[in-house]
Amino acid sequence: MDYRFLGASGFKVPVLGFGAGTFDAIDAARKAVAHLEFEDGGDFFVCSGGLLNDAQSSGTPYLLTANHCFSDQATASTLEAFWDFRTASCNGAVPNPNSLPRSNGAALLARGSPFLGRLEEELHGAR
Repeated sequence: MDYRFLGASGFKVPVLGFGAGTFDAIDAARKAVAHLEFEDGGDFFVCSGGLLNDAQSSGTPYLLTANHCFSDQATASTLEAFWDFRTASCNGAVPNPNSLPRSNGAALLARGSPFLGRLEEELHGAR
């Protein structure tokens, strides 16, 4: 798999093509995308986000999502990230969140466009 560095941040992201020979790479990459649920001001919201690798491949669980998802640290602390949240087919049944691996809470590292955080808790749950 080829990687490119994302600006001056030092983060590297996979460069994927979509030929039949890359289906294994697509399968691996989609496992790094999460369904995000969080609370802000008493209301509950949903976003999506993905894990990033840093240039040192440190294994630090950096989470990248849209800037509008988390307004402050209090909101980021309410995060519940569900991994492998996908349907078996188009318009298929939504998975039971209790059957999915998850992470809870994030440390707000940067806001702007986009949001960057670090997950506070190791992945736990079904796999």
